[in-house]
Amino acid sequence: MTAECELDTSSGRFNARQRPDFNKLLATRSHQRLFIYQLPERFNPKVEGDNLDHLTNLVRQFPWAAIGEVFLIVALQYRADPKYLKYRELVCVHSGWQLTDGQYNCS
Repeated sequence: MTAECELDTSSGRFNARQRPDFNKLLATRSHQRLFIYQLPERFNPKVEGDNLDHLTNLVRQFPWAAIGEVFLIVALQYRADPKYLKYRELVCVHSGWQLTDGQYNCS
């Protein structure tokens, strides 16, 4: 398993400063990959979905995924109430990527 954690997301949006860290995660030859990023205390909820969709598209564009590889993206909100994490699990299957979304209450 390979993991990368990006906690400096003061703008709330995944941006060019975090992209090299995400690219390093894509480049590993690990069967399981985990990317965690923090949401700012005050943010637009639409941004959360935009970030997950953007990161999902980056994974989908990655040309060297093997069947059975798992990529887990976690958005962590622990500075505000309620505290929670949202995740998107991507599993490489024969026809592309299978997606599963979920949320866990941490309060």
